[in-house]
Amino acid sequence: MRKIRLVELCLFAGLAVSVGIKVAPGGASGIQVAWDVQTAAAFENRGFSIDGIVPDRDPPMLSVHKSGCDMQIAEVSPLGWHRDLLANIVRPDEHLLFVYQGAVFETQPVWRTSTGYHWNRLRSYFGYSDENGIVLGIIASHNCKVAEMEW
Repeated sequence: MRKIRLVELCLFAGLAVSVGIKVAPGGASGIQVAWDVQTAAAFENRGFSIDGIVPDRDPPMLSVHKSGCDMQIAEVSPLGWHRDLLANIVRPDEHLLFVYQGAVFETQPVWRTSTGYHWNRLRSYFGYSDENGIVLGIIASHNCKVAEMEW
């Protein structure tokens, strides 16, 4: 009977610690903030002005502009979850593009991005570092020459 109590106590403690880590403030959002800071710095180096994070958007979008070129940039799911969400918020004077591994696409190449995502996960199980599997969703004004930018 005593062993059962000890096992129950250990299971409860493990559950409490696990849930505590998952709901701790800044747990998952810290990753997004780090990505936004890196992205903002990269665009500042290209001469863009940073307007900040667009409020009330999912996924969070970084707003930047430079001489008639306005862009909102978000890291989107490689599995394609965000592509329709972004397509629904594009205005008539804007267009939606996706950037993956340095190439610009008019529609998200979900087969390519999801295959890359799963390949990177498999590699990580064997101790290899992730390749750059970030997928960017970009809402840009028509004045922006996104395809000519270095990604």
